[in-house]
Amino acid sequence: MNPKQPKENETVVTDENATTSTPPPTPPVASASTNLFCSFCDTKLQLDKHKKCPCETTFYCMNTGCQKEHWKVHKLEHRKIQKALDSVKNEGEEDDDSKSGSKNKTSSPTIQPKPIQKEEKDECPICLDNIPMDASEFLRFTCCGKGLHNHCAEQLSEVKSKNIRDHCPLCRTKRATGEKENIKRVQKWVKKKKAWAQCSLGNKYEHGGCGVKKDAKRAFVLYTLAAEQGDANAQFCLGNMYAKGDGTKPDVKRALELYTLSAEQGLANAQFNLGCNYANGEVVEQSFTTAQEWFQKAAAQEHKGAIAALKQVEKDIRRTTTTSTDNKKETSSNTTQHGNDKKSTTSSTVPQQEEDDECPICLENISKLDSKFLRNICCGKGMHFACAKKQDASKSMSYEQKNTCVLCRTPCYHNGSKELIERLRFWVERGKSWAMGILGDRYRQGIGVSQDDKRAFELTTMAAEQGDVTAICNLGVLYCNGQGTEQDVPKGKELFMRAAILGHVQAILILKHIDKDEGNTTPSFTPKRTRCSFCGVAHSPPEVKLNPCSGCHSVFYCSKEHQKTDWKLSKYGGIGHKEVCKQLQ
Repeated sequence: MNPKQPKENETVVTDENATTSTPPPTPPVASASTNLFCSFCDTKLQLDKHKKCPCETTFYCMNTGCQKEHWKVHKLEHRKIQKALDSVKNEGEEDDDSKSGSKNKTSSPTIQPKPIQKEEKDECPICLDNIPMDASEFLRFTCCGKGLHNHCAEQLSEVKSKNIRDHCPLCRTKRATGEKENIKRVQKWVKKKKAWAQCSLGNKYEHGGCGVKKDAKRAFVLYTLAAEQGDANAQFCLGNMYAKGDGTKPDVKRALELYTLSAEQGLANAQFNLGCNYANGEVVEQSFTTAQEWFQKAAAQEHKGAIAALKQVEKDIRRTTTTSTDNKKETSSNTTQHGNDKKSTTSSTVPQQEEDDECPICLENISKLDSKFLRNICCGKGMHFACAKKQDASKSMSYEQKNTCVLCRTPCYHNGSKELIERLRFWVERGKSWAMGILGDRYRQGIGVSQDDKRAFELTTMAAEQGDVTAICNLGVLYCNGQGTEQDVPKGKELFMRAAILGHVQAILILKHIDKDEGNTTPSFTPKRTRCSFCGVAHSPPEVKLNPCSGCHSVFYCSKEHQKTDWKLSKYGGIGHKEVCKQLQ
């Protein structure tokens, strides 16, 4: 036989068929043999009772554990077969379109832009469930780039076998022992232009300390590369950098755009931030309905801040719907009665009372007295002193998480900083009484602003007219000392009486000092069982029995829990009743 002569089964390559492409490999077809065996345990299967993989190449017994264990080995082969099946289907559809005529050709464009290559949905190798979108809810292996749920990672760490614990459950590569080795592996994935690796390395550069030095500009570049590929976590982090001005110039509009892109993909943190922007009216027009929609989407993913904010937004929606008709009637009546008198029109306006607020951590009601809780100037919400101390003592939270607001994720302002003063003025323009009282106290003491007693008097008066208890007491101090106005001790004493009736303890102490200075034998103020001195809520005696303090008998409480927390308030950074009780006796 001539060696150059081809065999019978071989195909001869000529000039005619050299340019033609060979068709893709067709997937193997399941044989119709009567003897079937499980692909994992090799047990003989019955024709009626067995399981079959969608690729139709492997068979399993009725035990679900066999399919789960064999999936670790069969996963790659299964994907190759599915791709081959999809390619065959696509070729069949293209042939049908070519036969249909010229109508379909005109409808489809000739040049299509290259779509962004999104990351494929990954599966956990232990529970076989999809990996979530939030990067904080799963562990990423830098060896093969696959993810693992946090609870599955805890189960893996509890395994007795050290060989299993120290190796990746997928690629069986030994896990990185230090941060330097881990970063080298991430950098290899960054060179391959993987979005998750770019976002992960950018996060390390943003915060520093994990084997790299802090570099905000480098983090900004890496976040940008990952965000261009459509990574939701990178879009959210890049939006935070634009909002804070880290590594770039501050651009709030660009931050809002990135929050929107990330929120539309389903990231809970971005949905919450976007809802806060709409609720507070930052960058966009204030809209409680759109804020409610975003908060609902984030709360469906069990976001704690969104759950607390959703309750507040629902209250705001009820308040706006109920007071819209009443405000029209009040403004019309005020203009007809007080026509040209400007002073009377300003005094006749109805003050907006502050609604009941809830602590974002324990979800319990906040006290109506400002001295019993902490106020977050960024979003205007309150927090108990005990909850704030628990947050500071938490080991699961990082340093930056502790120094950011639980609700709006804004960094905490330093006392007397320009940002804090600007934020207080923002709330004063929106008619918040607590902001007027705090800003007036800043002007009186000269913290963050130049000292101005007249401006302090104006702001404190505005807050007192709206019923702020602390502002009423501070206004009495201004009248007695003659700061920002003419000295008027009787007027100041009246204001102290109003604050004492509302349960302000400092006002009761001031009245006792005034009685000693004036030599009055009978006290000018006798406490009555009307309000709880911790929550500040008025109670009627038949319904709720208010118990007095056994030491001073000047303070009353609606429950033993309020009395205990008020007594131990100094341990958490507040002014408790323990320090004041001896002075009231």
